[in-house]
Amino acid sequence: MRPVDNEYISLAINRLLSSRGDGEATSFKIVFSKDCGQDLMRHASGPLKGLKTTSIVRDGKIVGTAGLEKNDQIEENAYLFLSIALFLSVSKSIGDVARSIAVLHKVKLREKQAKFERIGYIIKNTFDIMPELLVDGELRAAYLNQMIACNNDCYELFVFFREEFEERCREVRGELMSGRLLYWQRGQIIRGLLTDNVFGAFERFAVGKLCEVFITRNFTSTYLNSARNEIDDMRNSLMSIFDDTIGRAEEIFRERWKYECGAEDRLLEEYVLKIDDIVKETKDSLSSKVDTFDLLKKKLTHDEIEVTVKDGSLLQE
Repeated sequence: MRPVDNEYISLAINRLLSSRGDGEATSFKIVFSKDCGQDLMRHASGPLKGLKTTSIVRDGKIVGTAGLEKNDQIEENAYLFLSIALFLSVSKSIGDVARSIAVLHKVKLREKQAKFERIGYIIKNTFDIMPELLVDGELRAAYLNQMIACNNDCYELFVFFREEFEERCREVRGELMSGRLLYWQRGQIIRGLLTDNVFGAFERFAVGKLCEVFITRNFTSTYLNSARNEIDDMRNSLMSIFDDTIGRAEEIFRERWKYECGAEDRLLEEYVLKIDDIVKETKDSLSSKVDTFDLLKKKLTHDEIEVTVKDGSLLQE
């Protein structure tokens, strides 16, 4: 394990420890057991009522203390530590997407272009300062309102781009079925479709929704399922449009090629591998946004989450 490389988190934890002024040790471990997330939000009730969050709890009973002692200051901030631990566990997955939204997309309408770039800026900026938001309640409240508005705007853009994407697919479908294109030209057209603005809007919304989850610090299964299913529905709507138009045109084209040139034609094999790789890459990218929510849910419902502080520094694996 190594110390968390974030100055703000380190300062916040040291400030929390130094505020006690009672000479207690600055090394401890907090263990969050399976299915504990929603109960910790209602610390005064439920199966954890009256229990110390510095204890190992299963099924509402203390099953171990790992050599820990009662620590009211840490107990009061247990949910802060849980939020940080969860964010660190998925931050790489979110970070890869957050970096990708820096790519600017060209939009025909200036108003849409400006909104698209503003959304990308807000989401990236919010992700970059997420550790500060997890610690600072006042700052978190201000950013929550901005994030919700940003996600609403992003979904509106997604719907607009999705309609344009469907029109593009239907236009291109006829061209792909005509048989007048060389195979490499078909590859260029399909790759171009799969870099449409709608995919950029989808990525931004997925990251924005994750930021919203962490800003609210609402890790209940109901809330996570709602966000996860919303993004899954968006993904499925995109691939349904693609499969019903371009996917169907590809099937017809390949069957015709087999009939005319033979099923063992080398060019056909190369073409199929190339196109299938392009489509798989896009589908995997879309699925990874849903997978991040599944990872977060798994952390809360199947894994035991440990937060370790040693000599005032938060450690991570």
